[in-house]
Amino acid sequence: MEYKEMGMIRGVDSDPMEGDPVYAAPTQRPRAPESNDANREKRREVPGQRLYFLDWLRIGAFGLLVLYHVGMYYVPWPFHVKSPHPVAGLEPWMRLTEPWRMSLIFLVSGAATANLLRGGSPARWLRRRTRFLLLPLLTGVVLVVPPQTYFEVMQKFGYHDGFLAFLGRYFSVLSNSRDFCAGVGAEARCLVMPTWNHLWFLPYLWCYTVGLCGMVRCFPAATRALVTTLTRELRGAGLFVLPTLWLALCRGVLQPQFPQTHALWGDLYAHAMYGFAFGMGALLMRMEDGWSRLAAARRVALVVAALAWTGLVFMPRHPSSSAWFVALFQWSAITALLGLAVAHFDRDAPIRPMLAEAVFPVYLVHQTVMIVFSQVLLGWSLPVGVEALVLLSATGGISFGVYQLVRRQAFLRPWFGLRNRSHAR
Repeated sequence: MEYKEMGMIRGVDSDPMEGDPVYAAPTQRPRAPESNDANREKRREVPGQRLYFLDWLRIGAFGLLVLYHVGMYYVPWPFHVKSPHPVAGLEPWMRLTEPWRMSLIFLVSGAATANLLRGGSPARWLRRRTRFLLLPLLTGVVLVVPPQTYFEVMQKFGYHDGFLAFLGRYFSVLSNSRDFCAGVGAEARCLVMPTWNHLWFLPYLWCYTVGLCGMVRCFPAATRALVTTLTRELRGAGLFVLPTLWLALCRGVLQPQFPQTHALWGDLYAHAMYGFAFGMGALLMRMEDGWSRLAAARRVALVVAALAWTGLVFMPRHPSSSAWFVALFQWSAITALLGLAVAHFDRDAPIRPMLAEAVFPVYLVHQTVMIVFSQVLLGWSLPVGVEALVLLSATGGISFGVYQLVRRQAFLRPWFGLRNRSHAR
């Protein structure tokens, strides 16, 4: 069912976080330059046209997240559990997505949130988003994450008392703060439990949603003025230069003083980075021609991103220049991906609804599936390359199987980020 509201056509609950596509504002008509598809250009002129490219970006970004977490098991970087056979040659390919992957996810989420706030009460949407984000977070902390932490303490701290005994420590908030620590004295770093591990994205997104709802509800005139000012400044080269400058300052100034912790409180660098990305997504949704600007810049941005990544991989890394290179690569990659999506992926496909709905449950469980199965594979003595392919296939297949199970159980759907069927169109 569809209805008209405030001059735009929207589905009842259009939101790519829940499997529905975002809809454009009446003034937004993203136009990919040099398109030869006359029907497609005509379709872009329809006010309220679905922005399918945001859905495809979200599906692709979360797919990369699964691939990245499997890579974290093998790359010689800190992670919850590590393979006994690290693969140093994997590092350049991990750096290909590491600087921009989560920023892109927050940007798409910001665009979806701004779209939701356009047509209804901010308080209503905040209540809905609170249920949608925090119920799965609770599921994750209580049910999904404990096996990850169990295998982590087994590998890092030699814990062997069994999973049930470990659960007693995991949920003993007052007694476990010093159970598993590395280092001594002031340098000690202790594992905090219960924890949300990879699900840190959910409380961060909820906080940014609260902030945006508060701005729209309490300061509507100031919000409109800010959008107007930023729209004017982000024209031409400003769309590329100004975000790059902000990201470079974050990486060069904030990151050394406030390393990313994913603990929410005191994580200043992460908030400056991801809050900015969320805000840019919201701004692009409000800008009259924001998506078209990105489409026009996609080729230049793609070349800059390729050069910046090459420099990061092959040039000697110096703290004074590394922040600028990473920021340049980060924003140029995001610009290129957004522009390419606008130009080539603003269309529907039969598989899109299922993939879009599956994203949240797969995101919720994939890291636990990967970590548990990686420990199973330790006894198989497979070559590293074969083991990695098996691990990736099992992670994706089992996670998607969980989605197929959950989607059929009405009582489980809201706990895994799926709407109740009664609210579906």
